[in-house]
Amino acid sequence: MLANLHLRLARIEATYGSLSNANHHLIVGRRLLERQPDLRLSGLAAGHGCILGLMECDFEKAIAEAHEVIRLSELSGHAQSARAAANNLGLAYLQKGNLDEAQKWVARALAGVARGSHSDLCARDTQASILMATGHVDECGHQLADLIETIRLDGNLRSWHGLSILHTWSTFLFQTNRSREARVALNEGLSLAVARGDRFWEPRLRLLEAELSMRTDRQEDAIDAIEAVRLTLDRSGLSLSGETERVRAGIYLAQGSPARAVRHCERALRIAEVLGDVRQKSAAARDLDAARRALDASGTPPDVGPPSADHALGFATMFDFADYPEIVGHEAFEAIRDADCAEGAVLAARPARGEPLIFARLGWDETAARLAVAQPDARLAIALGTRRGRDILLVVEPRSDLASRSFVSALRRVIASALALDAYRRDERERASLWPPEDDQDTAGEVFRSAEMVDILATARRIAPTDLPVLLTGETGTGKEVLARAIHRASPRAARPFLAFNCSAVPKDMLESQLFGHRRGAFTGAHESFPGVIRSAAGGTLFLDEIGELGPDTQPKLLRFLETHEVHALGEPQPSQVDVRIVAATNADLDQLLTEGRFREDLLYRLNVIRFRLPPLRERREEIPPLVAHFLARSSAELGKGHVRVSDETMEYLLLFAWPGNVRQLANEIRRAVALVDADAVIAPAHLSAEIRASRRTVPAGAAARADELVVPLDGSLTTVLEAVERTLVARALDRTEGHFEEAARLLGISRKGLFLKRKRWGLQPPAPPGAASTS
Repeated sequence: MLANLHLRLARIEATYGSLSNANHHLIVGRRLLERQPDLRLSGLAAGHGCILGLMECDFEKAIAEAHEVIRLSELSGHAQSARAAANNLGLAYLQKGNLDEAQKWVARALAGVARGSHSDLCARDTQASILMATGHVDECGHQLADLIETIRLDGNLRSWHGLSILHTWSTFLFQTNRSREARVALNEGLSLAVARGDRFWEPRLRLLEAELSMRTDRQEDAIDAIEAVRLTLDRSGLSLSGETERVRAGIYLAQGSPARAVRHCERALRIAEVLGDVRQKSAAARDLDAARRALDASGTPPDVGPPSADHALGFATMFDFADYPEIVGHEAFEAIRDADCAEGAVLAARPARGEPLIFARLGWDETAARLAVAQPDARLAIALGTRRGRDILLVVEPRSDLASRSFVSALRRVIASALALDAYRRDERERASLWPPEDDQDTAGEVFRSAEMVDILATARRIAPTDLPVLLTGETGTGKEVLARAIHRASPRAARPFLAFNCSAVPKDMLESQLFGHRRGAFTGAHESFPGVIRSAAGGTLFLDEIGELGPDTQPKLLRFLETHEVHALGEPQPSQVDVRIVAATNADLDQLLTEGRFREDLLYRLNVIRFRLPPLRERREEIPPLVAHFLARSSAELGKGHVRVSDETMEYLLLFAWPGNVRQLANEIRRAVALVDADAVIAPAHLSAEIRASRRTVPAGAAARADELVVPLDGSLTTVLEAVERTLVARALDRTEGHFEEAARLLGISRKGLFLKRKRWGLQPPAPPGAASTS
């Protein structure tokens, strides 16, 4: 059963820490189960949902999914699922700090289970963590020692639950001050996690390694471990980020910087509150209290702001976790507090119904803060996003001086950039699903079937060995990136990188640093050096999509690169030479932008050495069948629909539709139709959207066609009928315009070159001018 396959894939992806892929397979599996219900598999799906909830620190979701597993297992009689759910409930309640509930559920998980079984090992691992949390140190130690011996004898240390037990054992050794043994256990766990490619347990073990290094005065090792953790953050990374902040605080305390330690403890506490992680919240509160005591003892004024590096880390947190609006809001709020730039500010959540929830306020009392949230338009309001059905909002009233207004304005741009980049990541995942995979060497040849596109592709491959810049124009979704990749693959640079960069997906004030790179510390938020996409594509090809979106400040820098091949990154003293080929693309009218003064003439000349205009899909309908076949195969596999086909009549609808959205619209239409039909079914016209069905008007059998209409048989060959329609339309357009190609092409909605190629293929002669003598 396909649902079972997707659920297995979800478990495998989760086991190796690939949470996005795991969620994808879980969603597909559940969709399939809606069509073919199965109690056991539904319970399995809920179990995977519970595990993902735990890994993502969404404990409410984990608890709800676990209770669903228990409900379904009672109906199906699958006791093993119920025991696993009970153990997961124990873990969830442990993280929420409800130790009584945690103990109750783990005891239920252990009831009647065979000693040494997988369920027994997992439940006793959880039980050991509960014993540690409740202060039963000796009992915890004995249990973990027995678990380690069992798992080692079974040869399962490298498995998921083996690494989990090693992590619990290392934590126990660390907390009982057995540093040398903890180091040995950690090294073993890390070597196994790295060899396994485990993206879940490796960063957690490294975080523990950082804490151990701090305790043994190996601060440089602790810093290295923290940075290694940060580089591996994924959807489960917010919890790790909070724990990392606590370790940073410990380092700053050891270095005699209690003010900075307070800042990092406060950030750790905010993250724990967002996650609802009571254990982490308790630890962060304890560390914050210690840091504040150290600050008081140091005599340092509490209002002394931390160095700019801490602000940079706050901005980095915004970018790393832009999909958590509360985190973005808290970091922005703290930046406003530090800068003392606002008469008032409030961070709040507005539910669909009921009173808003105030997270933090500054300068306003409770009444004024609620009024600001209720009437945000009267002040500067920054929408941060929606989470769990609540709109998160930051409302600010800046001070009247220039510095304060400038700071708030800059902060607003940083927030917008973080949110835009998060949206860009999602858009990239959607864009990647449109065209065939980039490693398909025959992609362009498979989808470019029209005479005009075949000619374009042949020309593109002829100029590929040169290093001349190429400019691709045409509507969005016409295949400009596919053609750019074809040029790259046919060039001597094929073995080097091909990078695609969308100029419209990045905020304009970040374009320069994204293209040319920056040095660490070059500007606020530049906590790490970045080479830029041009240098990242060195030796290969850089595809600059939506080149018309470049701002006036960036255009001269790109022009200089095209002339000199030199890149001067922000903050670097000297430029560097880079060998990269540029293929640019746009759906805008660059000549019009030139007339309006929004695009430099000299830059256009530099880019416009070789120019290809890609016609829209409505001008190359021959490509619709292969594209439909491609999207059918992809959507059928993704949705578990087996081998779905389209009927001839449905294909006729697809061929005759204008497709204003080009390939993107076609892809979405096919995906929608596949979702509506059963597995291995045939897509009928009734499965198409109303817009497409309405675009084709049929003539009743036997009805006479008007002079401006053409009747075609519905039972004829698709190729023959389509060619007859095209040929008739072209001949009529040439006749109506008395052989004027420009006007005929305009009437047909195709390019002049496309019309010429069609006329040449069919041997059509332009009509004789009025009054011309007959040759008969």
